[in-house]
Amino acid sequence: MLLSRASVSSLWVKRELNYALTKSRYKERIVPVLLENCNFESSLSWTLSTTQIVTMKKLSRSTFARLLQVWEITYDAKKLKR
Repeated sequence: MLLSRASVSSLWVKRELNYALTKSRYKERIVPVLLENCNFESSLSWTLSTTQIVTMKKLSRSTFARLLQVWEITYDAKKLKR
């Protein structure tokens, strides 16, 4: 879930999050990605603050690596083409 000032004010994002939170297949699968400072706890759901949040205010290899780590996906950075 991408978090920005626009997304946290979206009614559809709120509905989609509420739906996902009620389904067991999404348990432990929602990873909030903070793109910019925003008040997501009060706008969407307080439960987001209890999950691992990946901050991606600056796009870099380390931020993408962190996201993959949260999803428990391993990769070999040396094999990636530049």
